[in-house]
Amino acid sequence: MLQASRGGDGSKGVKVAEKKPSPVREKRGNSQKKIQALEERISKFGDLIARIDETLADGSAFTKDPQKAAALANQRGELAAALAAAEEEWLALSVEAETA
Repeated sequence: MLQASRGGDGSKGVKVAEKKPSPVREKRGNSQKKIQALEERISKFGDLIARIDETLADGSAFTKDPQKAAALANQRGELAAALAAAEEEWLALSVEAETA
């Protein structure tokens, strides 16, 4: 938005008012950032689960170090729950962003 004004010497100056993004656009931008962060978390969780699965797929993991294998199995369960929660949040934000 441009506004004309007179300077102290009587000359006309032009002030440029900063244009603020609309609340809808701002919300959409925030949603996109959250969606992108969730996508990164989802990818990271998937990678960690795959590494644990690879380790546990070798049956000797349970005979060599049963405590470590049990800890990895528990960690995998926690990661799977975190992955599911992140995917649900991603889906909700994606739907919200599409309808905004």
